[in-house]
Amino acid sequence: MANPRALISVGDRDARSSIAASLERLGWTVIAHASGFHLVGALAQLIIEGSAAPRTDLIVVDAISPGCSGLTIAAGFRDLGIDVHVMLVAPRARVPVGAFRVT
Repeated sequence: MANPRALISVGDRDARSSIAASLERLGWTVIAHASGFHLVGALAQLIIEGSAAPRTDLIVVDAISPGCSGLTIAAGFRDLGIDVHVMLVAPRARVPVGAFRVT
């Protein structure tokens, strides 16, 4: 069985590196992207082709970011019925992520 696959787009380089290293130590294959916009480009195949696209098990993305926020990505997957775990990373001292709920 292949390693689980995570896509990461976190603007803070140190946080992105730390998250990627932690996931890799746990056996994940990690693919990092420069912004939410770049992440959505990489996810286009999953969005358009569904199960025919390369498997994605986890998306780690800034809750609020230029290009496309994690909140928008999570809501879009929910609306499309695509079952992918999305972990939102809170911006430091701007907006508490607990204020948002995507179900």
